[in-house]
Amino acid sequence: MSAKLSALVFASLLTIAPLANAQTSTEVSGYPNRPIHVIVPFPPGGGIDVAMRIIGQELGDALGQPVVIDNRGGAGGVIGTDAGAKAAPDGYTLTACTPGPTSISPALHSKLAYDPVNDFAPISMIAIGANILVVNPASPAHSVADLIELAKSRSEGLNFASSGVGTSQHLSGELLKYLAKVNFVHVPYKGTGAALADLMGGRVDFAFADPSVLTLVKSGKLRALAVTTPKRYSAAPDLPTVAEAGLPSFQATNWYCVLAPAATPKGIISRLNREIVKILDNPAIRAKLLEQNIEAASSTPDELGRYLRDDIARWTAVANAAGLKTD
Repeated sequence: MSAKLSALVFASLLTIAPLANAQTSTEVSGYPNRPIHVIVPFPPGGGIDVAMRIIGQELGDALGQPVVIDNRGGAGGVIGTDAGAKAAPDGYTLTACTPGPTSISPALHSKLAYDPVNDFAPISMIAIGANILVVNPASPAHSVADLIELAKSRSEGLNFASSGVGTSQHLSGELLKYLAKVNFVHVPYKGTGAALADLMGGRVDFAFADPSVLTLVKSGKLRALAVTTPKRYSAAPDLPTVAEAGLPSFQATNWYCVLAPAATPKGIISRLNREIVKILDNPAIRAKLLEQNIEAASSTPDELGRYLRDDIARWTAVANAAGLKTD
């Protein structure tokens, strides 16, 4: 393992202050005066979709205009994210993003139709947390070590599902494959729901999924083996980390944020940030999100911008070291 990769995957997460103060600037008079659309670049049902629907309802009430969730899945979130980057910079089309299309795809692809740093204006982080490693309850694997040994025992290795190529769930599997030196074959799906349906049906061997999968774990439909964060996840404190399970350099963090097109007026960014921070500061909303296994975390626009740049650099180093470049 290269020193550069080791240093980066061991690096601590940038702390996003849950009660961060919004930036101040002159707000745009009359904004908003019509519905606001938020592109979620994945099908309904995943963690980012659940979080944005909860926050969107509150945001609409605060702004006095409906917030409409627009699911545009495909290509691991790239299609919807590209549409968000090219939307009019007037504050009426926002994009809810995850690491996949925002910091991992730039690490995997030398040519993207959008630049996640220069084509967007950061608004706020909304959640930060783990991916969960899950298997079918009938699987003989009851730990990460069991899963690795199972892969070694099969000449064809194991198949793992994800919500799409270039998502954090995909890269979690690739990183495990690289560090454990075993054969895993990636099977991409058009969203978390389809991936987990095939895992429950026994058509794939394991998956990494966002924290919304814990509902299926609690109902006994899936078995959770570990979380991908450096420290244990508060929504599932009994689950070990992959690092604890024998791969100390493993780290793959899942997070959700809200972005606007790059030229959106600063006054609109400020207003949206202030309202989102206020929503996430509400204990009732934080509790509602936690019921869905989502940990709220807000930020200033500048903090989010720095976080995105750091995450792109980290995943680029991982992709280069593991030979994961796709073009």
